[in-house]
Amino acid sequence: MTSTALVTVLLLLSARAPETDAPLPPDAPVRNWRVPVLHTTGLMLVMRGSLSVLYPRDFDPTRVKENLRHLRDSYSHPPEFRAHAPAFEWDGDPWVLNTVGHGLFGSEVYLRTRQCGHGVLPSLLTAAIASTLWEYGVEAWHKRPSAQDLVWTPLAGALLGEGRFRLHHWLATSGGEPPGGARTVLMFVVDPLGEAERRALDTDC
Repeated sequence: MTSTALVTVLLLLSARAPETDAPLPPDAPVRNWRVPVLHTTGLMLVMRGSLSVLYPRDFDPTRVKENLRHLRDSYSHPPEFRAHAPAFEWDGDPWVLNTVGHGLFGSEVYLRTRQCGHGVLPSLLTAAIASTLWEYGVEAWHKRPSAQDLVWTPLAGALLGEGRFRLHHWLATSGGEPPGGARTVLMFVVDPLGEAERRALDTDC
């Protein structure tokens, strides 16, 4: 399925269920950008720190000359795409990292944007922008951006994020009563970071 077809499917799904455009929690302000931007920024900082711990040689910020060389290479060549590599390993990374890891990253950005009052298309675009910033603003210092990640992160993130958004919305509003213990646990399973932020930081959405 092409990216255009996926976007069309998402728009149709959104049109068929307009009630899911309501932010979570229900009294959150509409079209809040502050929370998703801060959420995404914090997420990317944690991801960048984790890379230095997991791959200290490849993501060493102190190798200034080497990092500058990688940066020039990233901006002077097209994104990495190894056509003859196994599926979802077209950038040289393991397929689990590419499919699950980048899909979850995209879904976090998409879900938080949806919860803060934005529709399907703005949330998809936000995930695409976040993916581009990650590839060209963070990883570009250490490796060439991945063509696969630039496309897969927002598209998989939108599909997974929309499912998480609708399920979380249903758990939060089902029965017309505040969620009990079981539903609260399930809400944390569906959106652990968002639930933690709303309770610990009293975020708007």
